[in-house]
Amino acid sequence: MEVATLIDSKPDEPWLVISHKDARQVDPKASILREVQTDHSRVHFLHWGAHQATNAFDLPPGKSLTVM
Repeated sequence: MEVATLIDSKPDEPWLVISHKDARQVDPKASILREVQTDHSRVHFLHWGAHQATNAFDLPPGKSLTVM
């Protein structure tokens, strides 16, 4: 899974994954974490539409957010 590979490529950085809430009963969090080989505690999940404003995931300069 490409998302898991990307997360594993930067094992010292926190991640916030925002995904669509899938109507096909697929759990994106479980699917991604099953493939991630590094520390799972640094990977956080929200689904699109459930997110609220927060500074908990402030991106430092030069970082970007990828939404799947």
